[in-house]
Amino acid sequence: MSEHRAMQLFKSAGFTGIDKRHISVRVYPYLEIVDGKPIASHRVYIGAGKGDYRASTITDYIYVCASKDWVFHEFELAGTTWPGLAIYPEGGDFKVKYGNSDKTSVILHDTCKTFYTYRYQIVLRNTITGELATCDPDSDNSDDQGITGG
Repeated sequence: MSEHRAMQLFKSAGFTGIDKRHISVRVYPYLEIVDGKPIASHRVYIGAGKGDYRASTITDYIYVCASKDWVFHEFELAGTTWPGLAIYPEGGDFKVKYGNSDKTSVILHDTCKTFYTYRYQIVLRNTITGELATCDPDSDNSDDQGITGG
């Protein structure tokens, strides 16, 4: 089914615009083992599962850092400057930008022109210590604190 036909069907079902997904990002203490020795550090966790977010229509993924004193950290990777979130393979199917001036949010705009599994990485920086924390949202990254609505 072509992109145009799919969009027509979504609109006929009541879809009125860009889909928006809100994703919480948190940083928790983490113990790393480096050269056989424990090193206290931090790790980034997102969402409530594996971090696999799928969409079949134009979607804005809004990542918000919910941890005090942490912001998305701009970094260079493979010749590109990323605003705290890198995504591959690059193919023009998406844009990534800061969501606000204090760098506590990032917006990933996916045009859904290509249905492809992208890999991404998130990097956050502590505004007090300068420590960096990362995650590859593929595994063991849940921020779920067991809180349920009600």
